[in-house]
Amino acid sequence: MQSVRKCLRMNDQQSASKENSDLGRCLLSDSARPNFRLDKNAAKAVTSVRAGLSKEFEPRSIRALKDWPVTTRRKVLGGLSCHIVEPADKPAKILILHFYGGGYVSGKPEYDLPITAALAALCDAIVIAPRYAQAPERPYPQAFNQGVCLYRTLTHEYAPLPVVLTGESAGGGLAAAVALAAIGAKMPLPACLSLFSPWVDLSKSGIAQTATGEDPTLKTEQLAWYAEAYLAGANAKGPYVSPALARIPQEWPSTLLTTATGDLLHPTILTFRDRLKNHGADVRLIEADGMCHVFELYDEFDEAAPALRETAAFIKAAVDSEHSQSIRET
Repeated sequence: MQSVRKCLRMNDQQSASKENSDLGRCLLSDSARPNFRLDKNAAKAVTSVRAGLSKEFEPRSIRALKDWPVTTRRKVLGGLSCHIVEPADKPAKILILHFYGGGYVSGKPEYDLPITAALAALCDAIVIAPRYAQAPERPYPQAFNQGVCLYRTLTHEYAPLPVVLTGESAGGGLAAAVALAAIGAKMPLPACLSLFSPWVDLSKSGIAQTATGEDPTLKTEQLAWYAEAYLAGANAKGPYVSPALARIPQEWPSTLLTTATGDLLHPTILTFRDRLKNHGADVRLIEADGMCHVFELYDEFDEAAPALRETAAFIKAAVDSEHSQSIRET
């Protein structure tokens, strides 16, 4: 809880007291659940996915650094070690807070360089990707609390840069949960959200929707195991676990969802899209034919680069729109 306490302290205590109170209400207790025991199959699934990620994604990350004119560094922000990607030859005009995927149990920011390097270069953005808590060692709500506190820190430390929330797979679900919390805590709102194949429904019914899917990168039983590890007995239908099941507030920012017809999460992403639309949100969809889960990570796919360029165009347009609106209001 040290990073949580740290994010509640600000230099101007008087002006921050109301915001601190709202933020404190949205942060969740991360006390241990001594009666929870992870299923053996779930434990094996976590061990297996962690072992295989390096071989699969490190070569693509190396290529991304060659393909895009960016630099990288590490920095501790909001009590979290963060991987920072920024344009090599121009100042950043946008701040992107990005959450990597891995089922909440694996992964690291560097594996997302095919996405973060592209967005940094194409959006003239500084992209900050935190190393958030992973289950089962550190289950929900630790990653959520860290994400909320980091978002709050960045909106203050990097003002007046507009802030955008992005994430892929589990990281996309986490980005949506952070946006929901930011609205509830009356923090500065993100200019937009861009979510790549987001995992936004961890409930049994949500996972069941994927049962007929055929995705070479992800299986339904894996989702069930990862959800068990992350939740550790918590409610799978909670709004910060499954944002697709949450009440959508009217302040919800413009959102771009990307998926594919071969994406295992395709059904739940379409359901989330429909819920956002039904609540009046501005939501767009990129739907790649025949592609897999988070196809943007695979630079060998012809569809990856165009989707990333379309995402960058969406982000820049949303930021420009927010800037024009703020000028009119002043």
